[in-house]
Amino acid sequence: MARILVVDDEPEILTVLKKEFDLEGHHVDTAADGDSAIRLACQSPYDLIVLDLGLPKVHGYDVCRRLRQKGHRTAILILSQKSSETEKIIGLDAGGDDYIVKPFSSGELQARVRALLRRSASRDRQGVIRLGEVEVDLDTGEVRRGEHRETLTAKEIKILSTLIHGEGRIFTRRQLLDSISEPYSAVSERSIDQHIYNLRRMIEDTPSQPVYIKSVRGMGYRVPNEKLMEP
Repeated sequence: MARILVVDDEPEILTVLKKEFDLEGHHVDTAADGDSAIRLACQSPYDLIVLDLGLPKVHGYDVCRRLRQKGHRTAILILSQKSSETEKIIGLDAGGDDYIVKPFSSGELQARVRALLRRSASRDRQGVIRLGEVEVDLDTGEVRRGEHRETLTAKEIKILSTLIHGEGRIFTRRQLLDSISEPYSAVSERSIDQHIYNLRRMIEDTPSQPVYIKSVRGMGYRVPNEKLMEP
C-alpha cells in the first residue's frame, strides 16, 4: 500500500481517481489547487503525487518546481490535456517523473503508477551515503564514524537530504527552512545556521573548515557533488 496525493481542480476526476486508488489498497489524499498540494506535500510523506497541470492559485509546473526546490524526492505523475512534445519536456524538466495525457485508460494509469512506485522504492532503499570517513543513513538518521554512532534530528535529516539531493546546487536559508517547516513560517532563517553547525559537528573532520557542507558567501549552503561517495 502506498500513500498517494491526487491533485486536480475537477471534483469528478478527484472522485474517480480516489476510488480507483482506494480499490488498489492505497491511502489517498486529495487537493483541488496548487497551494493545498504544496501544503499537504510538506506536511506528510507521500510515495506518489498525481498532479494535474491546470490548477488554480499555483500552476502544476510551479508545484513541481517548488517541491523540488524544497528537496522533495516524491515521484510526480503529471496529468495534462496537452499532448505536445514541448509540454511534456517542460513538465519533466520542472520535476515530473512521468507524464500522461488526458483522457487515459484506467489500465494505463495504474501501470504507470506501479512503475513509479517500484522506482521510488528502489531509490529509497539507497539511503546510505558516505562523506569521507562518515556514513550517513538518510532513512534512519544514523551517522557512523568507525565505532562511533550519533543520530540526526528529523529536521537535520531533511536539511542534509535536501543538500545532498540538490546535486551540488546552492540552497538559501529560506529554501532550507521551507524544507523543514511550513512555507513563510515565522521561524527565523538563522535557525538553519544552528542545524548546519550540528551537522558539521557530526560529519566534518574539522567543523570550522568544512569540506562537505560548504558555505557560499551571501547565498547559502551546498554539498559538492564530487564529495559524495557510494557506501
